[in-house]
Amino acid sequence: TDAFFLLDEQARLLDVNIQACAILGYARDELLGQTPALFDPDFTPALLTDLNRTLGAGEAISLESRHRRKDG
Repeated sequence: TDAFFLLDEQARLLDVNIQACAILGYARDELLGQTPALFDPDFTPALLTDLNRTLGAGEAISLESRHRRKDG
């Protein structure tokens, strides 16, 4: 029942599950290769830098975000 997003180090979407597509209203092919900025109004380059720094240090992260559906 949870949405799943797999991102690379540049935050490009490598994979999403069916639930992520259903929640956001996008087809899987529309999401792949995009960044969360497409649907997350709070996603910024500074956030990506912070996430990469934390993960690079071997620390765990927990995220909460709000998402904007394709239809607004």
